Amino acid sequence: MVLKTFQVGDIPEIVAEPFTPEAFLPYGGVISANHQIKNATSSAANYGTAVKLHKVAPIVNNYKDCPSGKKETANWNIFRCTAPSISSRMAPLKTHTDQSFHMQGKPVVTYGVGTWHAPMVVIDEDVPHIDYAVFIHENGVEDEDVQECYFEPGYQIVYKNPAAAKL
Repeated sequence: MVLKTFQVGDIPEIVAEPFTPEAFLPYGGVISANHQIKNATSSAANYGTAVKLHKVAPIVNNYKDCPSGKKETANWNIFRCTAPSISSRMAPLKTHTDQSFHMQGKPVVTYGVGTWHAPMVVIDEDVPHIDYAVFIHENGVEDEDVQECYFEPGYQIVYKNPAAAKL
């Protein structure tokens, strides 16, 4: 359900920044063993053949506060993304912050409660698609599961180093 369309015609370009857990922190968490192995609480596991990193990202469920009162379930959804056939114009991550990241590798992000975000977008036309999984609580009530806003005509995202933005 679309809540509102915002007119953003004279907004300057947004420069996509390299993705790091520190840069993403205002929007949620990051699950990435390479980044968290140094600082996360850990213990030996699997008879000493593995390291368990404890509580790397919270799972928050606020459906108890939804107006419908309808019970939710925890679900995994898979999205398959392809490169858009038009220019990369997208909404900001939060309504009060214009920020864009380009990701390399395979980190996992967890959006904070109430974080507005653009869809994941494939920017390398040579990559047929990327798949990503979403763990989410849903109750089937459209306005409680997803709220969308449009930004017209959209934001222009600029990559400092286009080669670095390739997947």
